[in-house]
Amino acid sequence: MPRLDLDSLAIAGLRTASRVIDALPEHVALRLAGGEHVVDGQRLDPHIALILAVQERAASAEGRTPGQRRTEIARSSQIAAGAPTKVGEVRDLTVRGGAGMVRARHYRPPGGGEGRPLVVFFHGGGWVVGGLDTHDQPCRLIA
Repeated sequence: MPRLDLDSLAIAGLRTASRVIDALPEHVALRLAGGEHVVDGQRLDPHIALILAVQERAASAEGRTPGQRRTEIARSSQIAAGAPTKVGEVRDLTVRGGAGMVRARHYRPPGGGEGRPLVVFFHGGGWVVGGLDTHDQPCRLIA
């Protein structure tokens, strides 16, 4: 009998839960999120506010090691990403940084990228959490 991959099962369950949250009527998501979230006049979508509130209640970053945070960010990105967006080409590479070689990833848009500008995306995470795989989907969308 094949071994059950509990981590993949948990990610699939949480991905389904996030889709259920997204399907809630806006007024329900708003109430469950604890009300409206407005910063500098910009209103956060109630469904996103609810997902962030659930994450905050589940695990605060306070008291967690960088390794634990990397694991949480990796799992969260797998839950949110869904199926990878198709792009023309993805290549892993290394580039010279101030403290040595740094891993990087190049995304070529469908149909090639000749004559188009290059976008350099620096993800958040304070150079401690997050990485190529946690930000793969946003980079695919930018490409």
